[in-house]
Amino acid sequence: MHVVRGAVPVAMAGVAGLVLLGGCDNADPNATAIADASVEMRAISPGSIPPADENDAAAKYGRVASAVRTAASSGDGAHAAAARQLLARAEAGRSLPAMADLARVEREASEMLARVLSLETARLSAEQVAATLEGYDAAAERAEIDERIAERQRELGGLEDERDAARNQVATLRGQIEDLEGQIDTLRRRETGLRDRSLGEDPIRAAETIGEARRVGRQADGLEARASELDAEILVRLPAVGELETKIEAANRQLTMLGAARSAVDEREQQALREAETASEDARRYAAQMREMIEQVQALHLQQARDATNAAQEALSAAAGSARGDEGALTAAVAQSDLASLAARRAGTLHRFAETLDRLASAASTQDQSRLSALTRQFRERAAEQREAAVQAYDRAASAFRRVRATGDTREALQETADALEARRDELGGSARSDATTPGDG
Repeated sequence: MHVVRGAVPVAMAGVAGLVLLGGCDNADPNATAIADASVEMRAISPGSIPPADENDAAAKYGRVASAVRTAASSGDGAHAAAARQLLARAEAGRSLPAMADLARVEREASEMLARVLSLETARLSAEQVAATLEGYDAAAERAEIDERIAERQRELGGLEDERDAARNQVATLRGQIEDLEGQIDTLRRRETGLRDRSLGEDPIRAAETIGEARRVGRQADGLEARASELDAEILVRLPAVGELETKIEAANRQLTMLGAARSAVDEREQQALREAETASEDARRYAAQMREMIEQVQALHLQQARDATNAAQEALSAAAGSARGDEGALTAAVAQSDLASLAARRAGTLHRFAETLDRLASAASTQDQSRLSALTRQFRERAAEQREAAVQAYDRAASAFRRVRATGDTREALQETADALEARRDELGGSARSDATTPGDG
């Protein structure tokens, strides 16, 4: 659209000449009003520099419009033509606050929509985490541990039985040794008694007593030998008992570890359930925040942006309607082009928001899906309305540029601009020519 904007100063140069001519006629109040208005117009936007304060500029454009409105409707003379040009430019200038509000609202809505998409990503992630954690099944792991515990317990039972049997054998051997030691003690005392008795007997009798003592001693020696054998057998069996004790301790340690592992599985299961609930709560919170933000974006688009769009379209329509005749053809064309760009911009914004809502609806919960689908349809309808308005406005703008009387390079530039506008119209899916009034946003 730079071609259109570049053509405006050319037309305005002619207006300035008319204004200067009229300013020389001090007797004509219309000429004075036009001259003053022309000066104020140049002061609002000197050198085509956009005004810093749109609202202040709009107020000044309003004063200009009021000042030249009577002159613009006074007839078809040069003063009236100049007044209509100024009126059209002033009416277009009055759209500045609305256009600034629209840009602000759309920027705010876009930023909010980006946060909605971030929340949707976070919600989906939280739901996936919750589903993964809820799907954690400790039953198989717990069953495996329980099987190993049962196996170790059976092994431990066998070891304990084997150890108890070995202990009993050792205890039996020690009992036998004790019995033998008792018999040996009895025999040794008897042997000693016989030897002591032989000392008081005559030689023949003493010899018999000594022989008896030796027999008893040999019997005690035999029992002592047997006791030594049993003691040796105990020494052989004791290491086996110690080994069994070591195996039993190891089995008990393994059971303790398996018990701890089972407790850890139970704790992991409970922890997974707790974390799953936390993730589900996060997902619900993100969804609630999304719903709130979508309502805010909806209000921005369907209320604030709609009001700003309608106000801008009203001002631009007034500008297009104020510029009449050959001298106003270019101004009307520019205003129509601005109307078309505004409607196309709104159509694109509404369409993008509708597509975003559609993507959100496809992944939304049952609770939100129907509401988001309804909003998607609503925004697509609004986008279609604005797209149709843009098609009609582009068509009128192209026709207006073709009607501007010019020659040479200027005419060629105007025709190229009209071609570009028609191409843009066709891109939006329309080719029918229409003179219908541009509808508002909503």
